[in-house]
Amino acid sequence: MPLTRTILAALLVAAPAAAQDDHDHLSEAGGVRILHAWTTAGSGPARIYMEIENEGEDAVSLTGGEIDGSAAILMGAPMKAGGDPVVLPGLEVAPGRALSLGPDSVYLEAAGSTPRTEGGELDLEIEIAPYGHLDVHVEILGDDATSHPHAGHAH
Repeated sequence: MPLTRTILAALLVAAPAAAQDDHDHLSEAGGVRILHAWTTAGSGPARIYMEIENEGEDAVSLTGGEIDGSAAILMGAPMKAGGDPVVLPGLEVAPGRALSLGPDSVYLEAAGSTPRTEGGELDLEIEIAPYGHLDVHVEILGDDATSHPHAGHAH
């Protein structure tokens, strides 16, 4: 690893503050990478999806967050048709593992969100234990979106 990348990696591990790339597709702290955060256009509760990669040596937990002054609660999609989503206390991501939050699995939900317009953005602050708060850029996609258009490619 080149010296500048080694120094940057050491700073990110030591500091809980988030770093975002120029394209706002990536936020990271301490070996945890949040990629491709998105929600759909519309009004009412915002369901927020993202990819979480834990490149660190220890497990981390997503416990929730805040968006537009409202709590973003970690939710599990219903297991059966017609079932209700379930509030989750946290979600652990083991070292060296990745997890995708999506419409049919686990997501963050913010009930008090303002109307969302396609092409816009929201600012989300998530809680990743043990690192604390991490600022995440959330893209607003069309109301019929089912995934982020860049999901699955390497950064």
